[in-house]
Amino acid sequence: MTRRGALAARRFWTGGILTEIPVDLNGLFRSLGIRVYLHGSGGVDAACSRLAGRVTLSLNAQMPPPRRRFTAAHELGHLVLGHAPVLPGRPRLAWQEREADDFASELLMPAWALRRDSALLLPPGQRELVLARRFRVSRQAMGLRLARLGCLPSPKTEPPPDRSVEALFP
Repeated sequence: MTRRGALAARRFWTGGILTEIPVDLNGLFRSLGIRVYLHGSGGVDAACSRLAGRVTLSLNAQMPPPRRRFTAAHELGHLVLGHAPVLPGRPRLAWQEREADDFASELLMPAWALRRDSALLLPPGQRELVLARRFRVSRQAMGLRLARLGCLPSPKTEPPPDRSVEALFP
């Protein structure tokens, strides 16, 4: 597993560029001079271009907001990590996609914050949902991140979900 993506994202936290959870991606992109636009479906989730020194990111407006946030952070990862632009008909290499995923995960769900917050007394069976809402990512992305960090309790030790979690976020 690559750590380069996570290390690059961690620099945004240790360098003081990012200071709050959830990450303000709009502010981050603005501070980096990256213009972000939404486009109609068209089958493409994201496209990043660089023209005359300006970087533009176009995101599919049809994606749910948590997925759009992860996709935007993933594309930023490609830029920060210096991955070559995608050429028509030639997909990125698998290791580049993994690095960009690691970057996005650490940027939006930093390990230090997840370890701290996953230790809180959360309603039984609701850890992924509560943390996904707090970090403004999908429940699936949160579940994968928690599993990779070893922050999920054994299924035998955690009771079934309590639907009262809806009261936490009116």
